[in-house]
Formats: sequence, C-alpha cells, structure tokens
Amino acid sequence: MKPKKRGYVLVEVILSLTILGFILPLLVLSVGSLLHSQNTSKDYNQALVLAQDGLEISYNLFQTDFASFPVGPGIYHSIIDVDQWALVLDEGEPFPGFTRRIEIKPLYRKPDGDLTDDNTFLEESAVRRIEVTVFWQEDTQNIVLKADFINWENVVL
Repeated sequence: MKPKKRGYVLVEVILSLTILGFILPLLVLSVGSLLHSQNTSKDYNQALVLAQDGLEISYNLFQTDFASFPVGPGIYHSIIDVDQWALVLDEGEPFPGFTRRIEIKPLYRKPDGDLTDDNTFLEESAVRRIEVTVFWQEDTQNIVLKADFINWENVVL
C-alpha cells in the first residue's frame, strides 16, 4: 500500500508560502536601504570632491596672484574667467544639486605668535583662513573643509 501524501503536499505549500511571506518583505527592505545608502555615499563623495576642488582653486589663486586675492572677509564661488580661475562674491552651484561657498577670513597674530580669528589682535596680512562648505539635498546636508593659507614671501616674523 502507498502512504497518503495529499495532506503533506498541502502542508508543505502553506509552510513554504509562510516562510516566503516573512523573507520577501525583508529582502525588499534590504534592497531599498542598500540603494539609499549608495546614493547617499555618492552624494557625500561628490560633495567632498567639490569642497577639495574649492580649496585647491583658492590655494592656486592665493599662491599665483596674492596681490589680487580677496583681502576682506566674504563668501565667494569660483568661476572660469578667460581660461583662468577667479573668485566672485556670492555662493555658486558648481554641480547640479550642490552649492559651494568659499569663505575667506583674515587671521590675527597673538603676542605669543599664534594665529587666531579673534580680531582684537594685529591682523596678519599674509595669512587667510579658507573655509569651503558644500551643501546638497536642499541644504539639509553639508561638508566643511578648512585651511590656513600663508604667503611666505610676505610673512613678517
């Protein structure tokens, strides 16, 4: 005699569908989370490259043409003007969806020789603090890079 298998097949199908019902939503959520993380990482890397690019442009302008480098504090963005980089007042959009601002601040020398942004001390004319901020995702995310630039030809020690 053959054993009855009709009931076993039905139980196996119901058990398989139940397991699939638990696993499938988790799999869909995992893929969605993975895609979101990939886009976030891509945006962050793009913002980091744009911030580094802003520092490099500022540094090159500072070193090659110190006399025309902006002296006062202000917010700038970079443009290409007649095959050369230039800084103009106001924020700029170097890449769709991203806003970059290059802030130039004077630095001051304390009596002990340290540099500070406290304007109660003597201004150091050959040094500038550059702060590049890149905003994205409708200004909800940002990254900031800072550097102090020194024109060694004009430093008074």
